[in-house]
Amino acid sequence: MLHTKMTQMRHLLLLTIPKWTMAALFALVLGMLAGCANRADRDIRETIDRYYTRQQVNFRIADSTLLSSGLHTLVRQTADKEKYEAEKTRNGPFPTDKPLMIEGDIFTSIYEGQDKYVVKSVAVEKETAKVQIEFSNTNYNMTWNDEIRLVKEKGAWRIDDVVFKGKKGGPGSTRQLLEEFLKLTSP
Repeated sequence: MLHTKMTQMRHLLLLTIPKWTMAALFALVLGMLAGCANRADRDIRETIDRYYTRQQVNFRIADSTLLSSGLHTLVRQTADKEKYEAEKTRNGPFPTDKPLMIEGDIFTSIYEGQDKYVVKSVAVEKETAKVQIEFSNTNYNMTWNDEIRLVKEKGAWRIDDVVFKGKKGGPGSTRQLLEEFLKLTSP
């Protein structure tokens, strides 16, 4: 009986609320959802702007506050391995040999890196995002597309990987490049 009364009250409430009020409430809810999406888009673009306007080819000095904890760990481990390999080579039988190291920009497809970019699209799904981006290197007259993947950690959007779409062969992303380097062993 209580369930029937509650259902009748709900129907009565819906009948007494004017249609324009229901439409306004619906629009308000949609606006709030769009506002959340717009904020995520804005925050993601800000992370990319902060990283790529200051980014240098030297990944060892990347701003760790803009990288996911997992990617930052890989960067740190790679830098540590490079130091170890340099010391090992320096103290080895061939101290003038080049030690194992990563050269070039690891946050874009192209070794020389970028000096200009345009965000083409941002797709957000819960706590992850994929950003299609067009990079350019005006000195080498090159333009290419990559995909930046971000995750939301501790309330902030952070770069988690860069999928290399602008080159063929070799590792397919920043994470793959770092993981493959960490598996290498010097002679």
